[in-house]
Amino acid sequence: MRKLTAIFLLLLAGTARSQDHVAAPAATDSAVQFYFRTLGETWPIHNGRVFYGYPGHVEHAFFPSNGWQKGSVHYDGVWYNDISLMYDAYMDEVIILHPSSTPIRLVSDRVSEFHYLGLSFVRLEFDNNSSMRTGFYEKLTEGPVTIFVKRTKKIEENIVDLTLEKKFVTAYQFYALKDGVFHSIQKQKSLLEIMKDKRQAVVHHLKQQGIKFRKEKEKAILEMARIYNQSPN
Repeated sequence: MRKLTAIFLLLLAGTARSQDHVAAPAATDSAVQFYFRTLGETWPIHNGRVFYGYPGHVEHAFFPSNGWQKGSVHYDGVWYNDISLMYDAYMDEVIILHPSSTPIRLVSDRVSEFHYLGLSFVRLEFDNNSSMRTGFYEKLTEGPVTIFVKRTKKIEENIVDLTLEKKFVTAYQFYALKDGVFHSIQKQKSLLEIMKDKRQAVVHHLKQQGIKFRKEKEKAILEMARIYNQSPN
């Protein structure tokens, strides 16, 4: 077992050096697979708190749906692939399904990124002086201007038929990363200010495609970033 552990530690070191990969690498290394098969239900990723859900609430706390999805999680420097998971956008936590069919809440600061349904989430950390809070952000596109969105769920309380109703509602906040600085995107004007060196090309494209920022905010932001990143200097 000591020999097996030593092999795994060497593999772990190699995996840690590749943390900056956007897409989760396939777990094809036979030694890694053998290690995981040996551990069975005792993988480090399975050491979490039981998730009990939100009984009595209307709608759900997950993004984009409340069903289990197959995905990959980078946990403590190791990729775990083909994991059944959900993203709890209310608590900002990753929920995985233990082999015993028990939902488990992962320790968030041990998760660096996760992927499912073609979506990529990364954990960003900020100090107390930042307007952004530490947590998981979906990376929508990457380039000279990289777009992130914070997907959150909040609980809205209303009195319905003399009964207190607790309902999950969705809220999104977009951010643009350029030259190492994050910018909050509230309006089209705020994003165009970041893209002022290519403003004309970006505005022309939106008009040509008939995309209205107020009506299709996420689509407009992605198109603006795509044109900016692809346009020559």
